[in-house]
Amino acid sequence: MPGLVATQHSGSGKANQFFLRGFNLDHDTDFATHVDGMPVNMRSHGHGQDYTDLNFLIPELVGSIEFTKGSYDAARGDFAGAGSAHINVASRPVDTRLSLGGGDFGFRRALLTGSADVASGTLLNARLGYDLSDRLSITVDALNMLDSNDRDIQYFYESQLRGEPAPVEDRPFHVFEPRAIRAYLEYTF
Repeated sequence: MPGLVATQHSGSGKANQFFLRGFNLDHDTDFATHVDGMPVNMRSHGHGQDYTDLNFLIPELVGSIEFTKGSYDAARGDFAGAGSAHINVASRPVDTRLSLGGGDFGFRRALLTGSADVASGTLLNARLGYDLSDRLSITVDALNMLDSNDRDIQYFYESQLRGEPAPVEDRPFHVFEPRAIRAYLEYTF
């Protein structure tokens, strides 16, 4: 978003600090944020009303961002004093990608994304992992992010048990996992 500056003034574990149009938005106060229509701003938080933490968002899976800058707009909600952003997760297939990264202070990141056209829908999953130390790591899986309801595997076969007069037709199928977020914390002794 042009003109929006994001910084991290206190280290990990806390939302970014934002600046927009001369406003110090602290942890996104006065800036309404929605992800797929869901409001992210917290009405009450120890760091202040309207606190927003976007660290759960995987940037590679963002499909589009609609943003506004300017004075308060009632259509954008009561937290849009300086502006707003409506972030949409990709609704189209995502390329299969493996991304590895590292940085200062032992920062390491791994990301695996991919989608597959199955039946009449698209299945979109992602995995994000961080090594917090030499012994502690966290992994987050986002499954069926588009909330597809289709059947991913359907097949046909006939079977006949001893004593049955004719084969029986069977059409078993497996449905997609429901939309889910799973987190794994691993400690190596």
